[in-house]
Amino acid sequence: MKEKGFQRRLKAEHPWLPDRVISGGQTGVDRAALDWAISNRIPHGGWCPRGRRAEDGVISRIDQLQETESAGYATRTRCNVVRSDATLLLNIGAL
Repeated sequence: MKEKGFQRRLKAEHPWLPDRVISGGQTGVDRAALDWAISNRIPHGGWCPRGRRAEDGVISRIDQLQETESAGYATRTRCNVVRSDATLLLNIGAL
């Protein structure tokens, strides 16, 4: 219950903060977003490939990620985009 009160106070003081961070847990920005959410007590979650597969090995279990039925990255990405209110896409070069 204390956590809910903390979340309400935090949101009242900083209305720009997200209600939840959704991530696939991959290296780089995905992992940075999760680390930030965890360290700031922001609810987080998302989907990662079966086996918690990432390009640098197995994703830690300290986060709230759920595994997809597929080990592929495309399924993970689709699940996270469909279950999000907004998606941040960072890209170098043409899409």
